[in-house]
Amino acid sequence: KTDDKPLHLLVALYPDAAKAMEAGQSFLRNYLPDAGEGMSRLPDGRWTACRVEGKRLSIVFNAPSRETAISYLGMISAGRSPED
Repeated sequence: KTDDKPLHLLVALYPDAAKAMEAGQSFLRNYLPDAGEGMSRLPDGRWTACRVEGKRLSIVFNAPSRETAISYLGMISAGRSPED
């Protein structure tokens, strides 16, 4: 939770990198069509970001800032939790 609104993380592992990439592209195409660099600022000012790394698809929903979204994606990549 950051500020007074929770953010949400989705981490999905796919059977192979091609399936993960397909899922990430589908998410961006259908939910964040205006996304640049896999992230978009929503009308309420919050940010949603998506990253595919190998077989892993990671999505951060409702981050309070672009920097926070990037930070959480980095923590997922490094296998860390926010408490680390």
